[in-house]
Amino acid sequence: MKLFKTIFVLSILLIGHSCASEHLIIQHDKKQLIQKYSRTYFILHKKYEWLNHDIYNTVSENLDLYKLPLNEKLYLLKTLIALIDKESTGKHYATGKLCNVYLFKNGKTVLEQHRARGLMQVMVYNTTLKSTEVLKLYNIETNIYWGVKTFMKGYYQSKGDIEVSLKNYNSGINSDHFNWRYINSIIDDVSEM
Repeated sequence: MKLFKTIFVLSILLIGHSCASEHLIIQHDKKQLIQKYSRTYFILHKKYEWLNHDIYNTVSENLDLYKLPLNEKLYLLKTLIALIDKESTGKHYATGKLCNVYLFKNGKTVLEQHRARGLMQVMVYNTTLKSTEVLKLYNIETNIYWGVKTFMKGYYQSKGDIEVSLKNYNSGINSDHFNWRYINSIIDDVSEM
């Protein structure tokens, strides 16, 4: 019976030690993650003076919805911040030109006119917002939510091809048009970081 108690106590101590070691590893990983995350913010903020913690954190939190590996998330975070710079130069009230857009509604192709709005220049037809709610796209959180969602739809459709993802965001998933000046300027910005 004494042997059993000794083994039981030792196993408790070992399990406790194992948990403490895992806790230290997790704390170390968490510290590294926070340092990498903070470093990324400062690199981006140095390049894009308009960037603030609210915008950075909102983009990051929306990317968290996709449960990406850390390196992929940080790459896409940089890409999306560069995309915001290209789309609106960080102006949450930016309004694009009136564009003719062909949409498929009720079994028919319909020509409508739309404007891109906000930080990520989101078109209302890429959201579930009603056309009467278009002003909500000037809200930073709403705009980034729909912008990231639109980008990620194109990203997954292209199986992670960043050039095709940026084409999808800029001219639509069903478009064959690649705006290479737009695509390359974002890719170049990200590669400089």
